[in-house]
Amino acid sequence: MHKHVQPMSIMVSILILLLPLGLSSHAENCISLENEYSDLVRIFEEFRELAQPKTRHGVPDFTPAAMKQQENALEELLFRLAGMD
Repeated sequence: MHKHVQPMSIMVSILILLLPLGLSSHAENCISLENEYSDLVRIFEEFRELAQPKTRHGVPDFTPAAMKQQENALEELLFRLAGMD
């Protein structure tokens, strides 16, 4: 005689087995999102700092060398930003 297995009981068993995987994945995703957010905030803060011109003798330094340094720093921030998912 064949024992009839209820389809619902199979689904419940599968869900119970997979539940720990989903919870750990969810926790990892939350941690990842928190890290990405803090990275984004850090990049924004660095950008805001970069937007303020350096000063020499109390005067904003807009010399070509200073602007090139600022451009390089901005490119590095954009590279880091593009690397985020």
